[in-house]
Amino acid sequence: MRGRLWMGGLLVLLGASGAAAQSGTGVGWEEFGPDRSHGVFVNITRQHLISENAQGIAVDSQKRILVLNEWNEAGNSNADCAVTRHLTRARLIDMSYTGPEELEGTRRIAPDLGGTNYDLCTAIDVDTSDRAVVSGAADTGSGLTGFVARQTANGFNDVSFATGGKFALNSVPAFSSAGSFFNHVQAVANSKTVACGYVQRGSERNMVVVRLTVNGDLDPSFNGTGYREIDFNGGGSDTDMCTRIAVLPLGAILLGGTASDAFGNAAYALVKLDVLGEFAADFSGDGRLLIDDGSQVAATPSLADLVYDGSQARILVGCNLSFSVALDPSSCIIALTESGAFDTSFDGDGRMSFRFSNYGLGARDAGGSKVKRLLPRGDGSFFVLGTHTNSPADAAEYGASDVVSLRLERDGGVRLFGPAVYSGSGIEFHVFPQVAHSGVSAATDNVVADVLVDATLYRGNLLLLADRPRYPNNVFDHDNDGNLDEPGPIAPLVASIVSDSLFESDFDFDGLDRPTTGLQPVISIPAGYGNYCSVINAANATSGLLAQGSGSDPCQVFLNTDPNLIIERSGLYSLAGKNWVMGACGGGTFVTIRVGTGTAPFDQVFADATGRSNCIYTAAPDAMPILARPYTGTPDGDASRFNHDPYNIPINVQEFAQTAGPYDACYIDNKGRQHSIGNPDVPNQCVATDGVDEPASDIPVDNSSLVQSMASGRVMMAVPRHVPTFAIPGNDPYQREIFIRHQVGSGTYAEVFSSYYAHMQYTAVRRGDIVSAGTVLGRVGTTGSSFGEHVHVSVSRHRNLSWRKTFEFNFSGMRWDRNGNVSAVDPWGWRATQGADPWAWRFRDTAGDTRDDAGCFSTNLWISGQAPPQN
Repeated sequence: MRGRLWMGGLLVLLGASGAAAQSGTGVGWEEFGPDRSHGVFVNITRQHLISENAQGIAVDSQKRILVLNEWNEAGNSNADCAVTRHLTRARLIDMSYTGPEELEGTRRIAPDLGGTNYDLCTAIDVDTSDRAVVSGAADTGSGLTGFVARQTANGFNDVSFATGGKFALNSVPAFSSAGSFFNHVQAVANSKTVACGYVQRGSERNMVVVRLTVNGDLDPSFNGTGYREIDFNGGGSDTDMCTRIAVLPLGAILLGGTASDAFGNAAYALVKLDVLGEFAADFSGDGRLLIDDGSQVAATPSLADLVYDGSQARILVGCNLSFSVALDPSSCIIALTESGAFDTSFDGDGRMSFRFSNYGLGARDAGGSKVKRLLPRGDGSFFVLGTHTNSPADAAEYGASDVVSLRLERDGGVRLFGPAVYSGSGIEFHVFPQVAHSGVSAATDNVVADVLVDATLYRGNLLLLADRPRYPNNVFDHDNDGNLDEPGPIAPLVASIVSDSLFESDFDFDGLDRPTTGLQPVISIPAGYGNYCSVINAANATSGLLAQGSGSDPCQVFLNTDPNLIIERSGLYSLAGKNWVMGACGGGTFVTIRVGTGTAPFDQVFADATGRSNCIYTAAPDAMPILARPYTGTPDGDASRFNHDPYNIPINVQEFAQTAGPYDACYIDNKGRQHSIGNPDVPNQCVATDGVDEPASDIPVDNSSLVQSMASGRVMMAVPRHVPTFAIPGNDPYQREIFIRHQVGSGTYAEVFSSYYAHMQYTAVRRGDIVSAGTVLGRVGTTGSSFGEHVHVSVSRHRNLSWRKTFEFNFSGMRWDRNGNVSAVDPWGWRATQGADPWAWRFRDTAGDTRDDAGCFSTNLWISGQAPPQN
């Protein structure tokens, strides 16, 4: 049973126990958001070093998500706003939506209407042509004017709309000398746009609504002027304002907000206009309705949302009361028929007042509530979304406030039994522990004030946009006052919550086509290289190895003798220079490795394998000069050494004529020297602590330099990757990185490499672009998991691996950073004077573990004079 108790005009709902939660509802949607975000992530902003408040969220016809938030830059008071577009399920940022001065996937909205102060965006919608429309107020130098801006589907300012893509209300003579503000915008039928807000005339404030044509002009079919100004009581010091718009099925428009009643008190105000902009007589007699609840003397009402519930042919209003006395804010819901009468089937009289803490069986102590959005579900029930203010005791555990989702039935009750119960008790106080930060415990990370800004339904699930401090207290000095005692800065948080377990299955995991397979342009084979081939006869387990001169076809020589032979390896070798050759027989039970000039090591390895079966031979030239340095300018120091052992297997350095240290080394550099990536004072510790546990190199270069492609090739991926768990406080959590595919030669003997660049400030190329050596890829930075500005580079070899024929990155689902070690090659080559390069043969799966059959010979890939310095 559900009890009702009136307390000072506030309806308190008493819950019941024994609820059975609908399976999987109320929790983060794991398939939403960037890789490892668990359905929750912080929307991209400049660097999260100053506050960037959220402003709105929308979804286009292709299920892409558009997030509107402030655009602030430190030291620049001319703030604007920006739209970031995410691909389906927000798995990746839409790189095609990048502006010339913005971050990836982001377009700046800059009204530029004459003033230099703060311009504010308030709402976003998307029309049927996937064009974003944004409302707000812009500084003119003498005050504010309401504006509507429209972007093209690619994010450019839509110059076909109004003046340069922006409609400003002060351009209309009737409003040229009045301040104005638009609170909400909606794209409606026939590519028209409706925006509403207020106009200020002296001490009086009136509602205002405009309807614009597809070209951004005032629509003369709407009230004869394209606009309507509404004064509820005919003068005085009124404070009338439109907050939200709802469009009815036949094109009529509902406006919701607040207005002054006959006694000068604020009341909830609704207006219905027909398609011609005239007051609709079928609504409350004259198209206007004021709703008093008797609390105005002690409280200030505000209308937060206005929606039309088509399944029930009724209007729902979400509203709030702020009290002048020491009372927590409360919320309310009003249900009206289409004619403007109270829907008495809702809570008995069409009105309900409540606080979120009345629900959930003591999930939170009593606290203030602010409703923000109402989302009908199509069956009469609906979601109520808002913010709960925590008590001091709860704030110590959860932060000052939390985002809340509450599901109400058609009559205003909460379903507590049966399979359709939402989150066990009909309510969920959301804590977002997935938004983690490097060095910050999950418990500490949660103690921040989350405030809901906007919400919608996305593929059947809740899609939430909230403001949250980027860091909790005692983590980051974002205002440079020398103290860590303040939270911040504010950053937009996006989350999707499973609401019905009815979302669409979609196996296009990252929202992009698979990587381009074309490997043009082809890098010419340097002079002095020939072709080799390794084959095996599956019928009798015999094998063959043949290295021939430049332009030869040794594989065809084998196939001419037996077309059933299997080509296991083929590639390039140096005709007169040093080559590495390895033979593995009997599934790797026998391994031989030789180094020498020309064909000598081929002959030696083949002789070593005499009498053995199932032998596969892998070769690599010691040098193949194809790479130019990856930066402009001069580095600040030596590049870090490539780590030959990301699997942390100790190596006996005496194999390389080196003296063993006092600890087991987990890291042998390319001169055969012993190092440790763990603590040298703790024996056998191979746990990485200093950031070198990766088959890559860091080159210290400051942000005055540009990152350049090391060779010609095709961009396979260029994205900001979301790595908040690994990003130090103050860093942008989106790590900007690029993969480029390179191919040396073509056909059977082509050598294929990928180069990888990370931590840039921005990326200047996009997936599928063809680049040349020296093409600018972005600017040196320190984004993501980075300590200081530098160029992070690594190279992978995709063919002629010692324990695999080929390797390919898995770009789906943003997983390209995983298991790449199996193909990593040191582009500086193996430079020790004694012993064999361990990378090609040491790290293979001989124990049935998970080391993934790794390894390929290190090769000096730098063109003469182009190698970054190393000590």
